[in-house]
Amino acid sequence: MGTKIDHDKLYKIQTYSFHDAVITVTEAFYSRTEIDPPTKPNKWGHTQSPTVHADGSEHYYKYDHWEETVAVVPLHFDYEDNLTEADKIKIVLDTVDALQKAYASYPDGEISISWSMRRNCINQD
Repeated sequence: MGTKIDHDKLYKIQTYSFHDAVITVTEAFYSRTEIDPPTKPNKWGHTQSPTVHADGSEHYYKYDHWEETVAVVPLHFDYEDNLTEADKIKIVLDTVDALQKAYASYPDGEISISWSMRRNCINQD
């Protein structure tokens, strides 16, 4: 299992000064808990609709959604390579594509891949 990510919080991924880009692979999860029928609208003004089962019974559920980190891939670009901004972005996107292929058959999971790149890793020649 990975690190649970709560969507209502801001997280910082610790990287070192030589990490120019970070790719994060996460898996989406949810859980549901049966609750009593609501007596008033929620904080957004909506009244929850019941889930009707095959036997006709109505149930109300509270759903919790979160993501767990599956992998974090830090990337470093060597200054001696004289890479352009386009070269660096291509390397990041090629790595993302490879990860998408690697996780394409991940069993019963919703996989998301995101990336970020430091601005100061791009040479301004």
